[in-house]
Parts: sequence; C-alpha cells; structure tokens
Amino acid sequence: MPERSSASTSGMRSTPNCRRCANSSPRSAPPEQKPDPHDYSEAETRRYLIDVELHHAGWPLDQPRDREYEVAGMPTNRGSGYVDFMLWGDDGKPLAVVEAKKTTADPAMGRQQRKLYADCLEAMHGQRPVIFYSNGYAT
Repeated sequence: MPERSSASTSGMRSTPNCRRCANSSPRSAPPEQKPDPHDYSEAETRRYLIDVELHHAGWPLDQPRDREYEVAGMPTNRGSGYVDFMLWGDDGKPLAVVEAKKTTADPAMGRQQRKLYADCLEAMHGQRPVIFYSNGYAT
C-alpha cells in the first residue's frame, strides 16, 4: 500500500534519526509473521487488516468519502459502483484506489472492475489514481 508517512509495509514506524536507535546494537530480524488463520469476509478484511495498515501508513480515513466512495459511469444497471478505499491528495484529487478482497481470495480477482473505477475517477476528477488491491496479506 502507498506510504504517506515513515511507516514500513509491516506497519512499524522507521526512525533513522532516533538517538535511541542509533546507539543501540543491531538487532536480529523480527520473526516471520504467521498468517491469521481466520477466513475473513471482504468487510472483515477491510476492518481488521487493511484499515489498520492504512492508519499505520498515515492515512486517517476520517472522511465519509474515504470509504465506499461512489463512482459514476460504471457499466452496471445503476451506472455506479463503490470503491472500498479512496486515498486523496492535498489538492482534493484521487491519488489511489484500494480494493479489498476476502482473505482467502486471490487479490488479483476483479482486475477489470478496478480498471473501470480508475477510468471513471479520471473522468470525474481529471486525474487517474493508482490502483491497489489486497486481501489483507498480499497486495
């Protein structure tokens, strides 16, 4: 997922100029994380995994438009769709779309849907966002 702060992909903050870190001896690599054995639904994956990682990366997700953002122009009966997460630039334009899948799903599923979201967002806002997709473990 894109980083907006000094967060690493594991969610830990990196502080290279920290006096405590500079004076400490090198540590061994952290033990490899074991996958969560839960079979989370898409909604649970968003709530328990992706929300947490986006918050760690510095995205507050505190505006209604940050989640379940309605996108006009989709080839559906209603003509719209909903993006799981929208990451916005300081200029109010979309920077990235993050689409979630359940933990046991291949995150690459729904590639065409995400492309359509990006097409529609570009038409709506004049800027094409980067597209990410995740099942909470693989992005």
